[in-house]
Amino acid sequence: MKPKINYLSIADEGLASFRYRIVIPASQMQDDFDILITKKPAESADVFVISKHFDKENAYKALEMGRPVIMDVCDNHFANDSHGPYYRRMCNEASLVTCNSREMESIIRDHAPDAVIKVIPEPYEMPELNPFRFVDNPPALMWFGHSSNLDTLENIPIPGKIRIVSDIETREIGDNYYYTYSHKMLMGVAGLADAVIIPTDMVDPRKRAKSANRFVEALRLGKFVIASDHPAHTEFARFGFIGDVLDGCKWMVENFQEARNRILEGQGYIRERFSPESVSARWRIVFETTLNGG
Repeated sequence: MKPKINYLSIADEGLASFRYRIVIPASQMQDDFDILITKKPAESADVFVISKHFDKENAYKALEMGRPVIMDVCDNHFANDSHGPYYRRMCNEASLVTCNSREMESIIRDHAPDAVIKVIPEPYEMPELNPFRFVDNPPALMWFGHSSNLDTLENIPIPGKIRIVSDIETREIGDNYYYTYSHKMLMGVAGLADAVIIPTDMVDPRKRAKSANRFVEALRLGKFVIASDHPAHTEFARFGFIGDVLDGCKWMVENFQEARNRILEGQGYIRERFSPESVSARWRIVFETTLNGG
């Protein structure tokens, strides 16, 4: 009989992190484990994974059931009045804490200094598409992500219009086009763009701990990436442009062949390290070690 891994989550597939942290890895490990995704802990579970889950009562119940508990953290809620105490207790009492970035690991360590922490990145889910053959001047830009991050676009100088794909209604407002997120929509809008911009608010501690999933997915879609200087982007800096949007656009137009080469190199790097198979292999090791009492 296969060991039972019980993910506790209140999210669904409409949330990207739910897909990255649960659905995609789980789909790769069904031959090894019996995987359940529930809101309440299952009596038959061998290991609980608390991920995108804010039902404190049921998370605490999992701690009390005497099975290994893995607390998966991909958002910095430690300073939140409601969620902070919950996150601190779970990270301090869980058998293991997993997270999505080195920056997040450092934040967790501040609140749970004795916790055993493993960093597991997020796999890609977009297909790998060919990079552009030429660049418009000014380049056609796009942004995608959760609407909670739309504030990062405020007061950013942008040449021309920008296409935005998010969990919002499709419409045109001023100089911007908005499209309701779906995989099909994201790929369609990407086909109209030269580059993806990822400005980041480094003042907000919640956003300092974000992963590089949008950088990864943009490269998968064959887009050049113009991103803010952010801890998660350091690993990918040589595959895009780190700095101001206007500077990045100017560089891309003047160096479009080098920009294309950076996309191709980044795609190779991602293909090797961030595939669903390679990321799931890291989860598999975590589960096997946990089941064996490690």
